[in-house]
Amino acid sequence: MIPTSHPTGPVGDPSRREEPALTRGAFRALAPRSRTYFAWLRTAVDGSADWLIEVNLTSRTIRRPRGVPEAETVLGSPGGALRATLTPYECRVARVTPGNGHAASARGGGHRG
Repeated sequence: MIPTSHPTGPVGDPSRREEPALTRGAFRALAPRSRTYFAWLRTAVDGSADWLIEVNLTSRTIRRPRGVPEAETVLGSPGGALRATLTPYECRVARVTPGNGHAASARGGGHRG
């Protein structure tokens, strides 16, 4: 059996509490009308980091919608840049590439939590 958690958080990933955007910050849904793809951006209150969380809600491979920011996978499928597709029921947590302009747009709207 492959371990999926560790006392400090998921295997290979720092504790969620160590990343401000994963506990508090702006929330912005991506592709909110999609029935096959669920995703959102979280931005730290101070704007220091953006995270992308995305899920394929289907039993088939789907293409990621246009406009989803480039990000480095931290938890989910093997690390590296995000692929253009998500496999069935795949879920990813990824750190958004700095300087791509999405931090400002996420801070401009959405729910703060």
